[in-house]
Amino acid sequence: MQADLINTRFKLTLKVDNPNAFPLTIASFGYELYGNGRFWASGREKDFPPIPAQGPSEIEIGFEMNFINMNRNLLDDIVAMRQVQYRFTGDVQVETGIPELSGFRINFERSGKSAVIQD
Repeated sequence: MQADLINTRFKLTLKVDNPNAFPLTIASFGYELYGNGRFWASGREKDFPPIPAQGPSEIEIGFEMNFINMNRNLLDDIVAMRQVQYRFTGDVQVETGIPELSGFRINFERSGKSAVIQD
C-alpha cells in the first residue's frame, strides 16, 4: 500500500466462508504472520463486518513492516512483487448472535505461497 526506505504498509485480505444458516460476528482476531520463515507482523483486531449466512466474505487487515532487521532476499522479493512463502497463525473468537448457541474460539494455521501485489 505504501513504502519508504524503512517501513512498508501492507494489506492482508482473508477470504472467509460461513456455511451456517445464520450470520457470524468475529469478536476478536489474533494473528502472527511470517514470510519466508521470518516474523513479519502480529496483532489483535476487532470490529469486523458480520459474515453473511451461507456465504463468503473478505476481511482486510492492515499492518506495517519494518525492513531494518529483515533478510535482504525478502525485501528483494517484495520490491520485485514475487511470490513469497507465508505462514499465518492465530485464533478467532466467533459470536453467533443466538442466545441458545454460545460463541466459540478457533485456532488456525495456514501456509503456502502468496503473490505480492500493489494496491
